[in-house]
Amino acid sequence: MRTGAAAFILTIISAEILLVPLHLPASEYRRIISLAPNITETLYALGLGDEVAGVTRFCTWPPEAREKPEVGGYFDSNLEAIVSLEPDLVIMLPAHEKLRSFLDELGIEHLTVPNETISEIIETIRVIGDRCGVEERAAQLADSLESASDPACPAGGDGERPGVLIVVDRQYGAVPVEVYAAGKGTWYDELLHAAGGRNVLAAASPAYPMLSPESLVHMQPDIIIEIVPGAEERGLSADAIASDWESFDMLEAVGDGRLYILTERYAAIPGPRFVLLLEELCGILHDSGAKKKGRPEPSLH
Repeated sequence: MRTGAAAFILTIISAEILLVPLHLPASEYRRIISLAPNITETLYALGLGDEVAGVTRFCTWPPEAREKPEVGGYFDSNLEAIVSLEPDLVIMLPAHEKLRSFLDELGIEHLTVPNETISEIIETIRVIGDRCGVEERAAQLADSLESASDPACPAGGDGERPGVLIVVDRQYGAVPVEVYAAGKGTWYDELLHAAGGRNVLAAASPAYPMLSPESLVHMQPDIIIEIVPGAEERGLSADAIASDWESFDMLEAVGDGRLYILTERYAAIPGPRFVLLLEELCGILHDSGAKKKGRPEPSLH
């Protein structure tokens, strides 16, 4: 069950995510600006939606967040819009280094939180909760998500983990020539391991390396998962995205129908809803195992 309640907590019960209304103490801050979707989702999950004064144009969850004033995007924050909202706290990512110096000059309080790994996502919940006076609720949510991120779907009966390639970006509507994929140590890599898979990218690779067609053929992943958040709004369909790979039938994953397209926005947001992506990955690995045994199932998610 999912709702758009103004304040809620993500509770893990039998692999379902319930959004439960909360009655929380007043926040120490009244006008918080969020500069990333994962931060916005965390604030709402902690029951601080009423204290959110501004968000980026990419902050679309929960639905109430879309009604908040916008202050730009990830890397084009509108300083004038931020100042006009008279924030008492601006929460941002490490990439917002330049903006931090401007806020310091203006005397605006700010908080920087990382989001590159699952442990950082969970720690961000605790840090924001501590800073905003909802420590107990933050600890409860963080503990629940920490438990949910433990290995959820161990590898198949033979103990072997399928090799998986997670594609996060490329040019669409064309043959995948330059493909960006999730490397070791990323939150995708961690979730894949928890789901029972194995990242085909070497440990020495960058976080999100660009791969050539030759590299893809050399890796020969058992499964390819492509993350295309908000595909519909971008004029893309899962079928069209999958059709770009048709000429790569030398890849067994493509030829055998083990190519999966994920278009939900949460699949690209390293925030509290990462458990939904973990559930998707578990389902994909199960589906792929069924296909190897000759029981084909739909591959577009």
